[in-house]
Amino acid sequence: MESSNHLVLITGSGSGFGECIATTLPTKLQQHFSEVASSKAKVFAVLVGRSYVDLEKVSNKIKSDSISVEIVDSVELNEVSKQSYEKVVEACKKLEKVASGGFETITMIHNAGTAGDVSKRVDEYDDIEQISRYYNINLVSFVALNSMLLRWAMQTQSKKILVVQISSLLAVKAFPNWGLYASAKSARDQLLAVAAEENISRVKTLSYAPGPLDNKMQQFIRENIGDEDQKCIYSTMFNENQLVSMQDSVDSLVKLVLKDEFTSGSHIDYFDTL
Repeated sequence: MESSNHLVLITGSGSGFGECIATTLPTKLQQHFSEVASSKAKVFAVLVGRSYVDLEKVSNKIKSDSISVEIVDSVELNEVSKQSYEKVVEACKKLEKVASGGFETITMIHNAGTAGDVSKRVDEYDDIEQISRYYNINLVSFVALNSMLLRWAMQTQSKKILVVQISSLLAVKAFPNWGLYASAKSARDQLLAVAAEENISRVKTLSYAPGPLDNKMQQFIRENIGDEDQKCIYSTMFNENQLVSMQDSVDSLVKLVLKDEFTSGSHIDYFDTL
């Protein structure tokens, strides 16, 4: 009988949108693959983040007889360290040994990231260390970790490898004061588009823009963005309950993943799914 084991890895899964993904996707995958295979599937979840306490809380919400969880904490993306990323890969290898027959599918969700300084315009970027630190956290670490994970995944017998990165409308549409954030998201989009072209047979990639979420990051934007028009727009959206709930956006992402009808390498916005 073929393996019915499935791996899902989520970075930045200790809080916010990543936590919402982590408390939803593994369970939905387990249910989906059990229905497809007409037998009980098992999901192995790798939760990656900074705080063990936060990750453990998430783990306790989802672990069961059908969902095993491996926690990888103290992963600091601002410190570009091969050793730090290797911890994540080793966690995947550890679960692969436990999973009898290996993994039928591997799903990787790159969620970790920061908004950066949205008070400044492009001509005001005068701190080279701050610029370097931002790209280390939001681009360099993503490229390095994704490359290591993809290299490992392609060495497994998995039939399907899915790589998703949490993107933004700002990756494809420019707005004032988002220079660093938008350029990093755009680069991440294009990297996954290239990966899709390089590995057509087994690897599928998706850049998912979750919409203007009702979360702490959105609050930070409302309070700190240097563009008054956007500050007014976001404040109005918040006051009139027009922001997207994290659960609604995660549910849309899960549907995209389970239906598996999107074009590999594409950028899809939450509002495209409605």
